Amino acid sequence: MISPPETFGSYGAWLGAFKRAFYNAYSDARDSVAGQGGPPRAVPGFHVCLAGGRTPAPLYSALAADPDLAALSESLGLHVWVGDERQVDQDSLLRNSRMIELAFGPAGSWPRPPVIHPWPSGEADAACASYLAEIRAALGPGPPGFDLEVLGLGSDGHTAGIFSLDSLGGHGACAPTWAPSEPRSRMSLFPPILASAPYILVPVRGPDKAPILAELSAGLDCPFARVLGSRGRILYLPEPEGRTA
Repeated sequence: MISPPETFGSYGAWLGAFKRAFYNAYSDARDSVAGQGGPPRAVPGFHVCLAGGRTPAPLYSALAADPDLAALSESLGLHVWVGDERQVDQDSLLRNSRMIELAFGPAGSWPRPPVIHPWPSGEADAACASYLAEIRAALGPGPPGFDLEVLGLGSDGHTAGIFSLDSLGGHGACAPTWAPSEPRSRMSLFPPILASAPYILVPVRGPDKAPILAELSAGLDCPFARVLGSRGRILYLPEPEGRTA
């Protein structure tokens, strides 16, 4: 059973809650590393795994423009990973990696700019193996886990390019997936690495998401519910996209 969604009455309140949660997780990671209480990392930093899609894009742009996050980066660098990807050309705007790179563009002026880790191009199996190896090399020994994760929620209950319950079985931590719409060929991280973080945020927006949130609250079994479980915060803004007042 998922935790009840937190509903916001305005874009500003929704954005503010997302930014505060991201900042608090980043600050906790910095303090933990300073006190040597954080997980050992082969590549030190605040390692986050982000969702693609239209909903979180303006939130990422707001993070990139936040001076408080820029200040945090001076003592602990930000490393950005991507939860799932479409198998399209590297520079295609359909790629989640490309959207995230563009959204974080303003962060190029940070004292220590974020390091974006895009999915490799090429054949899906090889790209998955390469990306997982890069993640494990950066996060260090033991089961890989991020510091913060942002998940998306589809109106059909899919998340991170995982569209069916059947696809949750028989995979490793990273594998090709298949979508019901074009581009069909996808690549996804899977449990246990997916949603492994102590902080999980799910920004959801629009009246079209109300039915799936109600079904989830009633106990719907779907990829999103399996991945998230009872952990994480669902931040719901009922107003449609396009309004920022």
